Amino acid sequence: MAGWLAAVSEESTGLDEFAAARPPRNSYRGSIRRVAVSGGLISGSGFSSGSAHAAAGARALCDLELREIARRMVHDGYTQHMVQAFHDAPIEALGTWFSELDVDWVLQIREGRMSAPSLQDLVERWVRALAIIVLTMRELHVSAVDEPTPASARFGKASIDKMLAFVDAVVVPDSPKGHAPGDKLWAVLNMYVCVSDASSFNWSRSRRRISKETQGVIDEINGSLSTEENKLNGAIFSTMEEVRTFMEEEDSWAADVPRGGGLRYLFLLNNSCFVTQQLESSKLIAWAQNHWELPPESEKYIDCYFEVSWAHVLSCISESTSGQLLRWNNGSSLARFLSAFHRIYKLQKFWKVPSPQLRRMLRKTITERVITGYLEYLEEHPELEKRIIFGNTTPDDLEEMLGELFEG
Repeated sequence: MAGWLAAVSEESTGLDEFAAARPPRNSYRGSIRRVAVSGGLISGSGFSSGSAHAAAGARALCDLELREIARRMVHDGYTQHMVQAFHDAPIEALGTWFSELDVDWVLQIREGRMSAPSLQDLVERWVRALAIIVLTMRELHVSAVDEPTPASARFGKASIDKMLAFVDAVVVPDSPKGHAPGDKLWAVLNMYVCVSDASSFNWSRSRRRISKETQGVIDEINGSLSTEENKLNGAIFSTMEEVRTFMEEEDSWAADVPRGGGLRYLFLLNNSCFVTQQLESSKLIAWAQNHWELPPESEKYIDCYFEVSWAHVLSCISESTSGQLLRWNNGSSLARFLSAFHRIYKLQKFWKVPSPQLRRMLRKTITERVITGYLEYLEEHPELEKRIIFGNTTPDDLEEMLGELFEG
């Protein structure tokens, strides 16, 4: 959607005379903003500095802080007030409601005037707001003296319909403009998890009877959520392919990374593992196993990582020499090997690989190739044994050091 990130003030609240005349009893916007729902998987030029954290949308509906805010909004009577206000003046009520939820910009999407400092900021705010909407609607049903009213369900449906316009804006091919594929992948993953949870959410959480009219509105809400869930489903995998192509073929993003070519493959490994973890508990994992070949890709990336990071270390002691020249070169070869080893180790020691399984795979690969080569070299040159013992550079010493890699 062209122009969907047009520049307007982030702090524009959209409050009008309606809001000024009927202010909320408490300010919930600040509390909602303070809830941390993301660790930031992918950012900046498209990828984090090697780290991958939980998606913003992951389990937002289970977040205790968001649940408490939703409960307070109902307990204070604020949500009930908004339901009545929506009945009297729908447009004004939604403007006030969305401003309090910190997503007043959602109402500007179809006008092409939505704004925020970053896509990540938009998604985090959207995830929190959608969770609050769903949680307050359920809280209304649970706390109602009588059976849940159609009015509250219609208010919830209108709110969610407006929120889902953001999904359409993000999943459109070649959008959002000006963002790397990694940013979009981060966005659609977060949004998918949140929408998927909402589509299977138990709105009533009680055995209280729900009228046919109310249930009909709830069914419409679930249908809309399922439709957008499917859109995000498709967007995830098309964007994953864009990310992989971008990472393998595009060098411009790496210009800002001062730590060398081996970080490129840690990006691919970290983010591939992250995507897999996000899909493991969902129905998308079967699709991923058939279309996103993570195990072969991971092995390829590990091999590539080793070649650009550690292969030259091993080459210092694997160059072929013979006769007298061999004896003269033993000392300098060992020195070059140890120097190169310590240089790469110091450079990469604090690189972050969040997945324990991936950390083990990387360490195992480096150890099996580098330490095994070192052992074979020392067996061929026993005269070097004393030198390495007194220098704390035995194979065991180096293997212990490798066990500390990638902790961040």
